[in-house]
Amino acid sequence: MSLALDAGREGTSQVYPNPRVGALVVRKGKLLSQGAHLKAGCAHAEVNALEQCEDAVGATLYVTLEPCSHRGKTPPCTQLILKKGITRVVYGLADPGPGRGGAEVLRKAGLEVDGPMMDLPGLVELLEPFCKNILKQETYFIQKWAMTLDGKIASVNGDSKWISNENSRKKAHKVRAYADGIMVGAGTVLADQPSLSLRHEVEGPDSCPIVWDPEAETKFLGPWWEKLKQRNPLVISKSNQGWPEFVESIQCEDPSQLGAVLFRRGLHCVLVEGGAGLHGVLNDANLTDAIMAFIAPIWIGGKTAPSAIGGKGVEEMSQAKRLIRQEISYYEGDLLLEGLAKVHHPDFVNS
Repeated sequence: MSLALDAGREGTSQVYPNPRVGALVVRKGKLLSQGAHLKAGCAHAEVNALEQCEDAVGATLYVTLEPCSHRGKTPPCTQLILKKGITRVVYGLADPGPGRGGAEVLRKAGLEVDGPMMDLPGLVELLEPFCKNILKQETYFIQKWAMTLDGKIASVNGDSKWISNENSRKKAHKVRAYADGIMVGAGTVLADQPSLSLRHEVEGPDSCPIVWDPEAETKFLGPWWEKLKQRNPLVISKSNQGWPEFVESIQCEDPSQLGAVLFRRGLHCVLVEGGAGLHGVLNDANLTDAIMAFIAPIWIGGKTAPSAIGGKGVEEMSQAKRLIRQEISYYEGDLLLEGLAKVHHPDFVNS
């Protein structure tokens, strides 16, 4: 199942509105084939794995999501599983959407079916954007930052290049590849005029640029906006006048509604790479779904150097928010602490 999970991670933002899913075909301990769902409207992971396997009779199918039992843009995966002679299916999570029920279909057909596996690290995380999209009709937010050991995201003069190392930045760009939106605040744009594109040898489509700019501070950066023209950029601002004609201006007076507003614009998963102000807005509005915090083994001090999250925050430590699922990994000295602030899958009880 861990290998199936790795296969599922190959999916980019092209899979939306579908979930990222991976699958393997195994017989007597030998890997026969593997597949992933790579693009909406195209073959599901199970189909890609099974079609690559010349003889799957008597084999086991491992798949990160319960095989679908309904006909959408593609036929039900359960039909092909039965046709190919698979005798056992192990699935990671129950389908929270219209494809649910596939496990029961396979059981009734005489197959051995094992699942779900809620506790396997990474499975819930892989599916969470899809769960929030389909169950709440809202965009999924991943908040990412790099900080020093003393919790600073920039020096007292605003210098932030570079806190994290090259390997950490490559990891962050892999996340960019499966986010269909990338969001920054006006302060970041004014300071850096970032390209917000994929780099570090990471392949995939560039995501939609989104700028949080209530006071329209970036309105006059015409040349910078022009570089984003082909990616249909959005700005969230109190002002809807005076922007370049290709920039869509969205008004959202209540930040807690931002997930619903962006989802109606067709955005499924947004990577937030803003500064303390933007992270504070999302935190205060309880929009945080997942966090990626790269922690470098350096410290810089400075009473006025910014930390990762601004905003109002909480008044008592008893009100502090806590990750409910987390994982730690290392990138040549940098530590990455990532986890979920909430889980939307209906079979998981948030605590």
